[in-house]
Amino acid sequence: NPETNQEWRVAQNDLLGDPRLAAQECDCDFSTSGDIVFYSEWIDFLNETTIKDPMERRGVDQNLWIWESTDYSREYMVVADVARGDGKDFSACHVMDIATNTQVAEYKGQMPPKEFGYFLTGLATEYNNAMLVVENANIGWATLDAIIERGYKNLYQSPKSDQLTAESYLRVFEGNSEMVPGFTMSMRTRPLCINKFREFVGDRSVTIRSKRLIEEMKVFVWKNGRPEAQTGYNDDLVMSFGIGMFLRDTSLKFQQQSLDMTRATLGSVKSNKVTYSGGHSANNSIQNPYEMKIDGKSHDIGWLL
Repeated sequence: NPETNQEWRVAQNDLLGDPRLAAQECDCDFSTSGDIVFYSEWIDFLNETTIKDPMERRGVDQNLWIWESTDYSREYMVVADVARGDGKDFSACHVMDIATNTQVAEYKGQMPPKEFGYFLTGLATEYNNAMLVVENANIGWATLDAIIERGYKNLYQSPKSDQLTAESYLRVFEGNSEMVPGFTMSMRTRPLCINKFREFVGDRSVTIRSKRLIEEMKVFVWKNGRPEAQTGYNDDLVMSFGIGMFLRDTSLKFQQQSLDMTRATLGSVKSNKVTYSGGHSANNSIQNPYEMKIDGKSHDIGWLL
């Protein structure tokens, strides 16, 4: 029914909140090659409201930019993308305040992969033992090896199956062999990372400080339906930031749900005092207070305690 289809299509504009995004999602219309991924009005808003010079520049190359010092009452995430090593791209990372979704530090420079691993370990340790996320494709393994060599504990792991569900996230704590160090960027996760980045920027629910990141966003375009940097430019800061936005809405959310569940369970155990007067209950069905359902399956979370 063409009329019904048109009504549905119009509804998608309202649902997604952006006719251009709806055209891409529903009509596979990515317009002409070269159209920017991050709209100019979004970038203008960031330039006018949140972008500012760093309070400190560190390192031999002065490429570590700091906007906020560590607050040990807060939790942080360090997200990194490792350069290929051919001199045409850069290693990059962001430090994010998880609760406020605010960029507090950033690095972009050319550093050997192993040295970059040592650098990331130091930076994550400085920021209250932040969760350290490193893209693990190709040369990224050399950086991850350096981090593991230093014994850094709060290193992000991703499921081999590439399915970021609550169940797969809980496997991190169980030492399951299905988990691998680092974040796996794939044909499935790449568009999810970019879309989540766009969503946070469009909703004005992320605080971006860096002029360098804004410059990359300006030249991040659609090429035959694929978002990437214009020829001759880099997207290292964009891609690492996108990973951070995606994980904030998946793994970190699952982690918080797990912590909330644990607190609720402990509260239930503490407040539910049962007085026994001897004998046997007629009801032999005793519910495990540490059991919860994830994806339709029952899981015992007693190990969290």
